[in-house]
Amino acid sequence: MTKLSLGCLLLWPALATAQITLNQSSHVPQMGDTLRTETYSTTTSLYFSDGPHQIWTIPADTTTTRLSTTHVPPQQTVYGTVYPNATLASVLVGQDSVVTYHEITPTGVLTFGAYTPIAWVNYNDPLHWMTYPLAYQDVQTSTFTALSQAFILGRLFRFKRGGTLRVEAVGHGTLVLPTGTLNNVLKVRHIMNYNDTLLTQGQLVTVLRDTIESWYSALSPYAVASYSKQYAVTQTGVVRNGQDRVTYQDAAQLVAARKIQIPFEGLKVYPNPAAETLYIEGLPRDCQLRVTNVQGQLVQIVDHIQADTYALEVAELLPGMYWLTLQQGLVLRTALFVVGR
Repeated sequence: MTKLSLGCLLLWPALATAQITLNQSSHVPQMGDTLRTETYSTTTSLYFSDGPHQIWTIPADTTTTRLSTTHVPPQQTVYGTVYPNATLASVLVGQDSVVTYHEITPTGVLTFGAYTPIAWVNYNDPLHWMTYPLAYQDVQTSTFTALSQAFILGRLFRFKRGGTLRVEAVGHGTLVLPTGTLNNVLKVRHIMNYNDTLLTQGQLVTVLRDTIESWYSALSPYAVASYSKQYAVTQTGVVRNGQDRVTYQDAAQLVAARKIQIPFEGLKVYPNPAAETLYIEGLPRDCQLRVTNVQGQLVQIVDHIQADTYALEVAELLPGMYWLTLQQGLVLRTALFVVGR
């Protein structure tokens, strides 16, 4: 994985606005979260410009359906044992059923594979889906190989897959959704160029390009909207392969939730990794801290903390990753930390 910086952009003072940076503490999937989104397919190609100070509009559609994605320990899924290094599984239920297996690391999100009722893909090495930090004009590139299979017209085909992944932060500005408007949004584009070769015949079947444009806000660890499309690369050029997909969250609910979390914005967790003691600064009064392992098991709890700084002893915890959850009343905030020695 390489990460390139494309330089700095000079902004006129009247246009300059705060820009978010995606990082491990604020933009990773959270164990136990259930994400509800709206989605629809379209045969009309949509275009969203790149650059600073953009205004993007996601059009509404009458065929919108609801999706629900729950994040659970991999062991709670049918194929969890296939990915022993995965620490989190995203289970999508709705128009399609997909389980995607990830590892959340201190430097980013790795993807091991995905299963659907008719196809699966298993990456020989984890796919570097996102490496942190990621800010406007940053570019990340990596290569990958994988095995996949799919049922096509009632027959099972197995493929060897190889290609490249390019992740680039290409714009920032305002996003207008059918459910509301969000400011200070970062646009990120994932481009996967790959080819599939039949394992039984060694024959190159197809060359594909998957493109996903996603918008991220400080209000949610997940993309608040995305637009995905697939192209087939042929001898005559690049042609569209199937319908495009639009997905988005409820902007009004995001804004309401963020107002509740404002008191916790100054929270600091260090050192990370920690060997014996983990310090948490910026705590609200009379809060609770809980520590769970990546299997979702509660391993430590501290009630009624009154000081704004707390020293959490982790010397007796086994090395590995843990979720730290802060709760005050009905408000939760979760961070990932590592115990290492």
